[in-house]
Amino acid sequence: MIFETFLQLGTAHRVAKYFRDNGLLFPRKPSGSPRVIWGPLAVHQVLMVLHNPRYAGAYIYGRGHTKRKADGSKQWERLPREQWKVFVPDAYKGYISWQQHEQIERMIRNNALAYGIENHLGPPREGPALLQGRVVCGICGNRMSVRYNRRAENNSPIYQCHRNYQEHGEPVCQDVPGAGVDNAVGKALLEAMTPMAIEVSLAVEQEVNEKFEQADRLRLQQVERARYEMQCAQRRYMLVDPANRLVADSLEAEYNAKLHALAQAEDNYKQQREREEKTLDTARKKQLFSLTKNFPAIWNDPQTPMRERKRMVALLIEDVTLVKRENISINVRFKGGSTKSLCIPLPLNAWQGRVTPRQTVTLIDELLQHNGEAQVAKQLNDRGCTTGAGAAFSKESVLWVCEANSLKSYKQRLREQGMLTSTEMAKRYGVNLTTISCWRRNGFLAAIPYNDKGAQLYFPVQNHEGKSRRSCCCTISRNEK
Repeated sequence: MIFETFLQLGTAHRVAKYFRDNGLLFPRKPSGSPRVIWGPLAVHQVLMVLHNPRYAGAYIYGRGHTKRKADGSKQWERLPREQWKVFVPDAYKGYISWQQHEQIERMIRNNALAYGIENHLGPPREGPALLQGRVVCGICGNRMSVRYNRRAENNSPIYQCHRNYQEHGEPVCQDVPGAGVDNAVGKALLEAMTPMAIEVSLAVEQEVNEKFEQADRLRLQQVERARYEMQCAQRRYMLVDPANRLVADSLEAEYNAKLHALAQAEDNYKQQREREEKTLDTARKKQLFSLTKNFPAIWNDPQTPMRERKRMVALLIEDVTLVKRENISINVRFKGGSTKSLCIPLPLNAWQGRVTPRQTVTLIDELLQHNGEAQVAKQLNDRGCTTGAGAAFSKESVLWVCEANSLKSYKQRLREQGMLTSTEMAKRYGVNLTTISCWRRNGFLAAIPYNDKGAQLYFPVQNHEGKSRRSCCCTISRNEK
């Protein structure tokens, strides 16, 4: 059913989600146990089945080898097919054919390319995510990964909890924008690295050292007890008659065991002593106090690489737990066990970040009482005001602010004061538009321009004044001719 579902849906994640949605369990056998346990199907189990050529009827041997790491531990490594010791395809009847197995392998490789896994050679050490690898989801308790969004030529980190999504097809727990979280944690570090905090830490450390000394005396007594038992076994062995070989062999074995116990007790004592050696001399205390003065300068220096800041975080912080609700709750756990809780607001959406400030909108409303949009834009630029996007104002941007905030334009305000257009004035006095323009140029009509294209609004006048001005205008026109 796993093979059929994968060939239909195309991804291991969808297979696990299909099994979960339908309540289907999958068997697994714990290592070293004969029992079979049935449980939810995980994505890694799907991939193990899909990659295994035995299900396609192939007999294989030596698909991997064990190599020793630098620390002495062993690690199993899978080899490419060309290096397998034994590979016999179609050795027996499988769940799927070898052609289907090859098809599935190609689909998995294509999926890996689509997710960019070939580029994920390791954690990006120079990435801007300050808390990478140290963020814990406050909802499910899993470690949160980091992805980046490209904004204004900068990578903005986002801490994402998708372990259950990857393994079982469950919904993503939460996505937390990382820029505000990183800034808040950075400020918390600067506040924590103060001389007073170092003094308190030294006082606590002194008290802890006293308890360590008590435990050290008890461990030293265990070493002395082992040495005394070894010396007693040594004396018994040295006094035995060599002719009594059975007794001599038994005492020799006891003596060797006591020697081994003494060596082990001494090694344990030495290791515990080195691990719990917490005493600070005067020089180290001076270095710590000087660090509190230099730390803010180093942290805020733009030349400090992000990799070095992450190293500082690794030395000072154990982990950071995040929960995103109405706000973002941040719980910082420092090295040594102390904690600090923070709360920051959710970051604004992209459109919210481009909204014109409220005080600028109020200023535009005031300036439009006596100025056109072009003049308002000039006065705003002279005062250093900018739009929500940080650009200079123009006539179009002022009109956009008016429309977005339901403000009346300069023309609407003049119209509400009773001012008329040239067409309305011509209709009112029974003349054409050219006559109205002639009256305005000769000062018989008062008008106010309301845009930068020369459009005018006129102050209304009485009818009899209009007739006299009409005759005057006609007289002027005849004299000019």
